[in-house]
Amino acid sequence: MAKVTDDVDRRTYEDAVSYFRENGFDVLEAPGTQKRVFIKKYNVSAAIQPDEDGFVTLFARPGYLIGGEISKLIDRGYQ
Repeated sequence: MAKVTDDVDRRTYEDAVSYFRENGFDVLEAPGTQKRVFIKKYNVSAAIQPDEDGFVTLFARPGYLIGGEISKLIDRGYQ
């Protein structure tokens, strides 16, 4: 994963979770884990967790929900 430069304004994990809750996202704790949450709105979801510095990192990239699972677009070159 690419390293984030210092000139980017990064949110702490707690700030990000608060932001999502205040802006109408469903924030669901990931089962069996601590400090991992699924963010959901308009049938699209992603999952975040804190990194070692307390900032946000993705552990599941955003995707459309199909059957309760986050889908992943696959480009096989012939679309």
